[in-house]
Amino acid sequence: MKGGREKSHLGDLRKATALLSVFTAMVAMGLQASSSPAEARDAAQATWRDMKGLIAIDLPAGWRREPTTRTWGAAPEMNDELFLFSGEGQKIQISRVRKLNDPSKLLSEALKYARFGLPNAKLDGKIVDKAVNGSPACWAVYKGTWIGTGGIPGWAFCGGVADGEDGLFFYSLIGDDDLPVWKDKIEAIFDSIKGRSVLASAGGQAGAAPEEAKAGNLQGYLDEAEKARLDLEKASGLALKYGRRDVDQTVRQEAVKKMIALYGKVIELDPKATLAYLRRAESLIESGTSDGYDKALADAEKVVALDPGNKDIYAVRAEAWARKAESALAERDRKRADEFLGKALADYEIALKEEPDSRDILLRIGDLSVARGDLDRALTAYAAIYEKDRYDNKVGDMIQNIFKEYERQNRPIDCGNAPRTWKLAADFHYFRDRYDLALQCYDRALGLGLNPAEIWFSRSNVYAEKGDFTNALADADKLMKSGRPSMIDYKNRGEIYVKKGDLDKAISDFSTAIKLQLKDLKSDVVWEGKVGPLLDLYETRADTYAANKDWGRAIDDLKTIEKRLMDGAAKAVIFRKMAKVYQDMGDAKNAAIYLEKARALYPDPKR
Repeated sequence: MKGGREKSHLGDLRKATALLSVFTAMVAMGLQASSSPAEARDAAQATWRDMKGLIAIDLPAGWRREPTTRTWGAAPEMNDELFLFSGEGQKIQISRVRKLNDPSKLLSEALKYARFGLPNAKLDGKIVDKAVNGSPACWAVYKGTWIGTGGIPGWAFCGGVADGEDGLFFYSLIGDDDLPVWKDKIEAIFDSIKGRSVLASAGGQAGAAPEEAKAGNLQGYLDEAEKARLDLEKASGLALKYGRRDVDQTVRQEAVKKMIALYGKVIELDPKATLAYLRRAESLIESGTSDGYDKALADAEKVVALDPGNKDIYAVRAEAWARKAESALAERDRKRADEFLGKALADYEIALKEEPDSRDILLRIGDLSVARGDLDRALTAYAAIYEKDRYDNKVGDMIQNIFKEYERQNRPIDCGNAPRTWKLAADFHYFRDRYDLALQCYDRALGLGLNPAEIWFSRSNVYAEKGDFTNALADADKLMKSGRPSMIDYKNRGEIYVKKGDLDKAISDFSTAIKLQLKDLKSDVVWEGKVGPLLDLYETRADTYAANKDWGRAIDDLKTIEKRLMDGAAKAVIFRKMAKVYQDMGDAKNAAIYLEKARALYPDPKR
């Protein structure tokens, strides 16, 4: 049911966006912005390689390496022990283990990590011994259920491969629906692994340009520049690509200056070092100055001249234009801002063609389109993200903001061919009491193929608000029959019964919800967050008992809550409810006792 009506006081959305201190920072499309500057991608073979000669691996187009943390709470970083790659909604992890090269033991290490997500994973089929690029290896597939989901199936792909005296273990977790598409692809990625020993025997840096191998100090400059980048990330507490700017500006500027200088040294040694120009452009953008943005654009043009087929540079150039637009907006120069926004969006659209599913690029297109006042393009970009991940709350909030602006402009919402976004529009109308519009949007979502189970819960509430209890209960029942009913499902249906006036059925559903929540508390080690909902259920049932004039059971439920609460305002509320129940049942003495207890904890502001 509605947890509270949202009141919109949206100002000028365009102005709000223009005044953001930071647009989303460097987009990682094709740049491996979180990867070492000494890393390169063989576009033809889609081979990612670390130019220190540690590892090479064939990845699907658009996949990138991500920063990782060695310990909980540490800043994301790149290190030589762990490689995390992601793309198309999937992830793989490869970890190096020192002085362990037994593939079967490495496989066991992979399974240990996989069981963090699939704790009951069991072998599906047989463990396969194989050779991966000449190195002893083994491979296995495991099936289990995702932790905390109540039985949703998932798959773990695990492998181990020897790398000289060391070893690499590999794992990837995928959903049951993704199995047909990814089963062979994940194994093919594993089969492409080349560790340090294989790369060394093949000639050092696995395809690195001869100039790079010959330049005595080039690798040192690259490594030093990367260290400066990581130091800055640690100082800010988050990787640069996430745009945190709360680090001391002196520290930031010193690190940025160092990176610019070091990439300049690389360019002196190798004037055709495309990657160094690209990296320096990134660093110049991070300088946060108008001159830096202009120099970044010049470096971008150099990349285009050296490598006309390089698609990576468009995202860098787009960000430089975006930062110039930000500056122009801050100076209230709308004409120049629109010019720069147009150039930024044009480059990001090119980048999007190379990586049509990139969340980062779509997010930037959405942000910049809002700043330009093109709400339709912004909605299309954000919707493309939301359709793939309905739990992306940040993007969901952005879409809601666009809905608010449509509302302010008295424009109808049109989500095109995005069913989940239509569902979000339906929820938007529901929270504004526009129930007929909400139902129309639910129908659009269903017409575009949205799984009905995704709308039954919300639509049941819309019907209930309209007083259409037949359809409300029909949706609630369909949801409960579609899978194993949860505590929330029973609570939802119980609240519909309350609205209908069928209190006995409501009490029955609330009682079942309480039993399920108590069962979860006993079985789930992470139970703290479930106590609050449990007490809420007791309170809801107590209110229903009281409405049904079952005073004794109402008092019992309220006493159950009171015993679990610390002294304070929340407990005072329960005491006042108890006083009201005693008063209604004609027990003036106990009513006075509990009212006084409530006042002792939290004085009645009306007195």
